Amino acid sequence: MTVNGWLQLAIYVAVLTALVPLLGGYMARVYQGERLMLERPLGWLERLIYRVLGPSAQKEQDWKSHQKSRDRAGNPDVKKNLSRSQRRANSDECTERPNQAGERNKKR
Repeated sequence: MTVNGWLQLAIYVAVLTALVPLLGGYMARVYQGERLMLERPLGWLERLIYRVLGPSAQKEQDWKSHQKSRDRAGNPDVKKNLSRSQRRANSDECTERPNQAGERNKKR
């Protein structure tokens, strides 16, 4: 590795280490339900997003309501996120091969 690479790595680790207490404190306040500094200026936007997408900020979501919220937000279909091998396996199950179709027609 070059000197430039080592320098970039050292800067990255230093910045990450400096941010740990700040991000940790913020996450602790979020999980404890305390008021946050950005809640006042951006709270209206968060409430609007919750109102549009449908989830409740006070209750937990199960997987079905989470999926409904994702659908309302316009997230892509789950099939687009499948790996190539999963798509190939699904397409093999769904399509009939000509010899299989011919055998099925002969049996009828």
